[in-house]
Amino acid sequence: MSTTLPLFWNLSSANKKERIDSSVKLVSALEQFQAQITPGSEDSEEDEEDEAVDPLDKYNAQDVSYSIRRLIRGLPSPRESSRLGFSVALTELLSKIRTVTCSQIFELLVESTKTQKSMSGQEERDMLFGRLFGITSIVQSGLLVRTDPLTQSPSASTDASSLASFKLVVDELQAIGEKKNWLRESVAWTLVQVLDALQTSSVSWKKDAFVYVLEVVYQKDSHWTPEKIALALKIQRLQPDLDLGEYTAPTFSTPNLLQTSNLHTLATILKDTEENESGGTWKPDLHFVWNIVLDALLPSEVSSMSQGNFADFFRIVVDESLFAATSSPQRKYWGFQIFQRALPRLADDVLPMVFTKNFMRTWINHLSKQDRNLHKAAKQTAVELSALVKERPQIGMGVIVQLVGANGSQQFDKLTHTKTVESILASMTSAGIVDYVEHLIEQFNGGENVDNSDVEVVNARRTWVIDQFAALIRNGSVPKEDKWVQSILEWLVVNGLFIVRKPIKKGGARGTQSIVKPPLSDALRESCRSRLLACLADLSTQTTTLKTEEKTTRAVGVASDAEFWICKTVEIIEKLQNDTKHTTPLVEVEEDGVEVQKKMRELDTQLRSSSQDENGKEAAQGCRLLMSGLLVAEYCGEQEEWDLENLEACTTFAAHFVPKPKAKKSKKKDKAVVAEEEEGPAPIDGLVDLIIGLLEKSSSYMRSLGNNVFALLSGCVTESSIELILTQLERRDPTKAEDSDDEMDVDEEGGEDDNGAVDEDEEDSESEADEEDDGEESDVDGDVDEELKNKIMEALKMNGADGESDEEDEIMMDDDQMLALDEQLAAAFRSQVQGRKSGKDVDAQREATHFKNRVLDLVDLFVKKHPTSALNISLILPLVALITSSGSDEKQLIDKAQGILRNRIGKSKDVPSIKSQELPEGADADKVYEVLEAVHARARKGRSEVSNTLSICSLYLTKVLASGADDAASKAVALYVDSLKDFLTRKNSVLQPGFFQEFANKFPKLAWELRGEVLKLSGEAVNGYRQLQALRIVQTLLNHLHGLEKPEKEVLAFMSSLRATLLAVVEKECGPDGSLTVAQIKDVLKLALSGARQTLRVVDTSTEKVEKAWSPKKWEDLAGKLAAKGAALPNLCKQIAQVGVGKKKGGDEKAGKAEKGDSKKTKSKKVVAEEENVVVEKEKSKTKKRKGAEVEETVVEPTEEKRKKKKVKA
Repeated sequence: MSTTLPLFWNLSSANKKERIDSSVKLVSALEQFQAQITPGSEDSEEDEEDEAVDPLDKYNAQDVSYSIRRLIRGLPSPRESSRLGFSVALTELLSKIRTVTCSQIFELLVESTKTQKSMSGQEERDMLFGRLFGITSIVQSGLLVRTDPLTQSPSASTDASSLASFKLVVDELQAIGEKKNWLRESVAWTLVQVLDALQTSSVSWKKDAFVYVLEVVYQKDSHWTPEKIALALKIQRLQPDLDLGEYTAPTFSTPNLLQTSNLHTLATILKDTEENESGGTWKPDLHFVWNIVLDALLPSEVSSMSQGNFADFFRIVVDESLFAATSSPQRKYWGFQIFQRALPRLADDVLPMVFTKNFMRTWINHLSKQDRNLHKAAKQTAVELSALVKERPQIGMGVIVQLVGANGSQQFDKLTHTKTVESILASMTSAGIVDYVEHLIEQFNGGENVDNSDVEVVNARRTWVIDQFAALIRNGSVPKEDKWVQSILEWLVVNGLFIVRKPIKKGGARGTQSIVKPPLSDALRESCRSRLLACLADLSTQTTTLKTEEKTTRAVGVASDAEFWICKTVEIIEKLQNDTKHTTPLVEVEEDGVEVQKKMRELDTQLRSSSQDENGKEAAQGCRLLMSGLLVAEYCGEQEEWDLENLEACTTFAAHFVPKPKAKKSKKKDKAVVAEEEEGPAPIDGLVDLIIGLLEKSSSYMRSLGNNVFALLSGCVTESSIELILTQLERRDPTKAEDSDDEMDVDEEGGEDDNGAVDEDEEDSESEADEEDDGEESDVDGDVDEELKNKIMEALKMNGADGESDEEDEIMMDDDQMLALDEQLAAAFRSQVQGRKSGKDVDAQREATHFKNRVLDLVDLFVKKHPTSALNISLILPLVALITSSGSDEKQLIDKAQGILRNRIGKSKDVPSIKSQELPEGADADKVYEVLEAVHARARKGRSEVSNTLSICSLYLTKVLASGADDAASKAVALYVDSLKDFLTRKNSVLQPGFFQEFANKFPKLAWELRGEVLKLSGEAVNGYRQLQALRIVQTLLNHLHGLEKPEKEVLAFMSSLRATLLAVVEKECGPDGSLTVAQIKDVLKLALSGARQTLRVVDTSTEKVEKAWSPKKWEDLAGKLAAKGAALPNLCKQIAQVGVGKKKGGDEKAGKAEKGDSKKTKSKKVVAEEENVVVEKEKSKTKKRKGAEVEETVVEPTEEKRKKKKVKA
């Protein structure tokens, strides 16, 4: 027993895993003990002597009988974790052993859980819970209906269970439920477990047991509760042959409780109104009866049949009861839980029926605002609905129809502030989207049961349908399929641009199959046109994967057949134009427009069949897209007359991209052709100019069209095209153009003839026009600004005139008064004009900024598609100028320009190459140098906040120059020398140290050429900070020295100069003129130590060269001078002095060993480094530690990069 006692402790643990582990160990141990007992064969005399012994002890091992009693005694524990742990262990133990009967365990349980009058309420509660948990263990272990005979029994026919013991258990459960109402649901749940166990058993008294349960539960009390509903439905499902009529009457009309005629009574019972409202015992957890009801109505087994109609059940029992307008929030919360539980069980055809009126109203109301009581429950319902549609996409169509239908709202997502409809659309299959599009078209036309008499309602419904079409196209998560996208575009074209005269029964564009009644209003047709452009704009930004036998590519704005959606739209329009029998255009195109359209069609055919290189094909596609896009814009534009000038220009320029057939060279060209080629702009420049014109318009359609066309044409862009784009980024006053236009109009109106005299007819006409203008102005300005009026009245009063006097009274004023009055009136009018003008200026400036943003998109597109183009060089300075000249209110413009320079250009792995004979299309080295020179000039004088951007530009240009000849790279180095001089010697220099550090890190080979200038200029630095920054650049050069493989002589010369410079710096600090702190001096000495070590790594011959370069004696002398500044600085000086000396000593120690072998063999760099470490470590061990002082030691590693620092307190 001592082995099992410790296992009981963890049965009470609050940790579930510990409880389960302890139960497993306990039951396993008890099974082993029980297996050691064998059936006895003693004589009858011994049996008679043992009659007084308890059978539990007689036929079980001592540990087993003890454990059973202790587990039962532990069930009434006030701790929930103890009840759970002991009941699980008891259940497992009873399921394993075959030496106890149901009656034995039940008697022990009743004895251990007796209640007494002297007990407190809590103690009585614990006893009742313990008894209920014990009965549950008996049921779940199978002991209640076990048919196996006992293994340890005087009679082999003794059964573990019987009908009598079954009745005792049922009676006790019923008694517990009647004693405490709050235990009634738990008792009923246990009774359901009893019925399940009884159904799966093979006891001979099964039917009698079912009948007994019915008698006990229903005959004693005729009042129906949710628990009785659950038990009745369970018995009906398990024993369909049993007649429950005598038990269900007269409350229910038929024994089938879920029949439609019983649903109203069932709703009243399940609502549990009487008890919950009076007793206040409502709890948020849903009653288990709902699971049984759902099992009966929505069986999971295919073979099982439903016991009722779920749609009727949900409407009556849930919608009209729990979701009623007068229902409490608690009942509605139950309703949401029921909906969520039923949702995954519902068949596809049943699912739409649960979106009932009251439920939808409650759901939308509580979704709309976060402060509603049931907002979380409503939101969880939306989440689970979206997840279900994602698992079963075929139900999406039915769900959306309900959400936006009669019980829902067409603006469901807008009202609820969710994306429920949008997410469901994204989860639907293409076939489901097609069905949804057809449903929307039916809604637009109005079905048979739709009332079209109210025009406002009809227009609102139709507007919603048009918006839904646009939302489908806009939603990038919705799977795009050509079929339904084409249907939407056709429908918008038909209803936006044409009138259907005669329906097309078969075939034809979508929307021509019927004549819409009542006819569409002008506003709806305008909405169709604007939505058509919006849809095309959205499609132009969406990527489509095109798969061919050779490769897989991704294209923007195309269908699966690689044709542009805009071009397809033009085909739809032309097809409808030609079908005069069925459709009529809203606006007839003039003859000039028809002629231009014909030319475009012919040119489109030629460009479509173009067989050129990749750039040529893309350019041809760009021309096609631009022509089609301009045509669609003209069709959908607000102006009745077309802009033929743009269309003709586009056609003319695009014609140059049609490959011309090869012909014999003619000696003479037509003079007219030559003149045209010389005078007119290059075709690509003309197209780029048209694209810029598109960007001036604020519509998303024009912007997406311009970007897509430019992306296709970018391979043909020339330097003049780039200049045309960059011209748009120049800073100018947007209001001056308007003023200049006004001045030109005045000049034209007031122009004189050649003789200087004004034509009389013109004078007359001008006077008439002036009179008309005066009349118009008087009409417009009839409502005078009150502020202006007050200023004028005040001016008149100040000068002795009454503004309210009659006009007939003459006002006498002298000259001074008149002059003063003139000045005051002029000031009043001037302030009024400036006030009006300032508003226009702000709007014009804002529009100019937006336009530049759109132009920058073209620049970004070009750099992205052509990172190696030499034209990228010419972009840098204009972008820098844009950044530096833009105001604080143009931050978005500045950020975008900086993003292009920093990310798109600066981080590009591929850069343009310098022009050469092998690469004639490369960048010109002189031009690159000029741009780099300008960048450095700006960096020296510009604002500090753009220094980082200028540094990135400088590195990019240096990288370009470095790809060419050496002389080109040396020019870049010279520019860095000049900038470094400015940084170190000019006090007000705005250059940052990072400007040079990045150069040294990115281009160490080029930066090495700066070494002498850096040392020289460091001595001329304006202050200590600049001097230290120069020395840090030297440190960066040293870090990269090992990879440069420079000649020994060159390195030694530099190290000598470095030593002299550093000694001069530190020695100066020993005098009265020193300005550096101890920490700064330490940095200088560390640089010297690093240089000395780098010298050891480079020089492989004699140590005299190292000593000569670093002069150890001078550093030892310097250590003495620095003693007053602490121990750390002298230590560093000694380490520097020992580096060269240490190598020499190491060489002497090794000399004898080397003579035995090859005396000429030199030691490797690795050995040198190891010896250096030994010397430094010895030097450290000799350093005296001062009490309470912190000494910073440098732990020497074989490489400079692995140096570590640690502080040691003495």
